[in-house]
Amino acid sequence: MFHRTLQKLVVGLGIFVLLTTAAFAGGKQEDKGKQDTPASTTQQKSEQSTDQNATQSTDSSATGDVVATVNGTEISRAEFEDAVARTQRQYESQSGQLDSSKLNDLKKSVLDSLISRELLYQAAQKSDITVDSAKVDDQIGSLKGRFQSDEQYQAALKNAGITEEDLRQDVKKSLVIQELLAQKVTPNVTVGEEEAKKFYEDNPDLFTTPERVHARHILISTQDLKTDQEKADAKARAEEIRKDLENGADFEKLAKEKSEGPSASKGGDLGTFSKGDMVPAFEDAAFALKPGEISKVIETQFGYHIIQVLEKFPKAVQPFADVQDQINNYLSQQKQSDETDAYLKKLKENANIETMVNFG
Repeated sequence: MFHRTLQKLVVGLGIFVLLTTAAFAGGKQEDKGKQDTPASTTQQKSEQSTDQNATQSTDSSATGDVVATVNGTEISRAEFEDAVARTQRQYESQSGQLDSSKLNDLKKSVLDSLISRELLYQAAQKSDITVDSAKVDDQIGSLKGRFQSDEQYQAALKNAGITEEDLRQDVKKSLVIQELLAQKVTPNVTVGEEEAKKFYEDNPDLFTTPERVHARHILISTQDLKTDQEKADAKARAEEIRKDLENGADFEKLAKEKSEGPSASKGGDLGTFSKGDMVPAFEDAAFALKPGEISKVIETQFGYHIIQVLEKFPKAVQPFADVQDQINNYLSQQKQSDETDAYLKKLKENANIETMVNFG
């Protein structure tokens, strides 16, 4: 999980992110809205390691102004440390505090990315690749558009310790690299229909929509109740509401009036969900109902629920024609990354690279 997130943050092999714009993405991400009480928040995440290219190293205690040279071009310690700090802020805003081992991995990745970026820029210069100033202006304008005012934009530049000219030069450099890859790498990337179809057939789970239900509920919460009597009273209230529903009361209206869950304002509507999205007792009851049916009073750790299923959607497989473009895009991105890796490998084999730090 760490390496996968890191790949998205540092200047990766094949996907280039302007290091100077990292400051504009800093700060904590807003918390996602809380799901209604029966929801399960468990997610499975897999780990993916990143390949690290070996470079010569010296003592990690080196304190010089240069951390690496690429064909004689220096990468300064200040540039490296600034990139590490920005990438670390981005990572920690998304995934939490880094321990010393992960921070060490981050530093390795950042330095390798800076070296790779410099190699590609040098290759672009040898190929006389340039970019129109209008493209640079458009990119700068896009960055400015992230801010509500020019004052906020200027404050972000100041906070990042860079000038707009610094940013402009970095944007220009990155656009030149993108053009290099477009010329040297992209022409080698093709995806045929048979290849896409094979991926579709080999990965059926990716294109299968699981069984789903659209449901709403009324919740009588027990979260703050301490005694058995209080819980018994809460259950009695839920049973009374269910009787009202059996006698023809409007579910949406009762949910707005009496439900104690976050979805009350929406008439108890929970939207559409699949198995695994809700806690087991709630989920079992919901999937057992037919459209229009109302459940018995169901108890979960959140309280007492009365559930009504509005719609049911069976498991379905998306036709190949509907997902072919998505598959082509995915496979193209994978090939683009692989081809960029191969191109960079050749550049490194013919380059004189020296690093002045050792990460252990």
